[in-house]
Amino acid sequence: MKNIILSVLILSVILVLTNATTTKKVENKASTKKNVVNKVVTKCPPSCRCDPTKNLVCGVSGRTHVNACIAGCFKDKVKHHGPCKVKCDRATKTKKTSLKWEQYGKCTRKRSCKWVHYCKQGVCTEKDKRCQWVGDVKCSKLESQCFWENRSKDRLQEKCCVWTRSCLGKNCSNSAKKCEWNGNVIITTPVNGCKWKITGQNSRRRYCCQSTEKCHHKFEGVKSVSKKCEKGKEICRYVGPTYKKLVTTKCNFETIGPNQKREKCCAIERSCVDDVCTEKPYVKVGCQFKGVVIHTTTTKECKDEKYGQNGLRKKMLYFQKRM
Repeated sequence: MKNIILSVLILSVILVLTNATTTKKVENKASTKKNVVNKVVTKCPPSCRCDPTKNLVCGVSGRTHVNACIAGCFKDKVKHHGPCKVKCDRATKTKKTSLKWEQYGKCTRKRSCKWVHYCKQGVCTEKDKRCQWVGDVKCSKLESQCFWENRSKDRLQEKCCVWTRSCLGKNCSNSAKKCEWNGNVIITTPVNGCKWKITGQNSRRRYCCQSTEKCHHKFEGVKSVSKKCEKGKEICRYVGPTYKKLVTTKCNFETIGPNQKREKCCAIERSCVDDVCTEKPYVKVGCQFKGVVIHTTTTKECKDEKYGQNGLRKKMLYFQKRM
């Protein structure tokens, strides 16, 4: 029994010793790996001799060397003095906002957005994005219109214009119109002339008649390629303002001596162009006295009149008598 117990004890001791040696080897390997990561190169290759003075430099390779000489031995260019900085790829969070026009049905509207710009290891995403519509709706509509317009004297052609009508809420505005000539040119040639025609008592106006000949020309450049004409009916119309002339008389009493008056009548020529009228003496007739001479005498009369509630005051009255 004693031998069995001894053999068991010897085996347990051997197992403990083997476990201890394996843990030491693992620790040594881990420590060697850590030292490799944070290793500072202090020894030169056999072919290079350097003074081991400590003046740390960082090489392009990312290694930290004791001094520049040792870095040169390893053919590593010096990036900067001092140890190399370990880069840590940390996640970054940046708050961002935007305000831009976006489609809103058939129109557009400003949209405001807020979010967090999250980046890690070169991959960026948007988180907690919140958006809302801001301001009035902006609508645009393309409008057009065609009408006949004179290109030059007696030349008529259809003109078509296109523009954009933009509305921001209730405020609307139009863009500049872009117009182009469209279709054939119509050349109208007048035949008859004008004459004066009485339009009322003492008034007259120019009355113009013309029979038109309309020709539809198709142009290529300046030259007319095709022509199609048709005669129109005689068209008459009044042109220009209405002229009126009227001779009237104006009578006023005029003083011809002391206390003597007589009626004087003058001929006045009244000329009107539409509603604007002027008057001037009619020289052909002139002015004439009319009727008899009127003599006037002034008399005075003084009488008492009531003044206030219980008072009296004298009042002077003047009278003119015609004889």
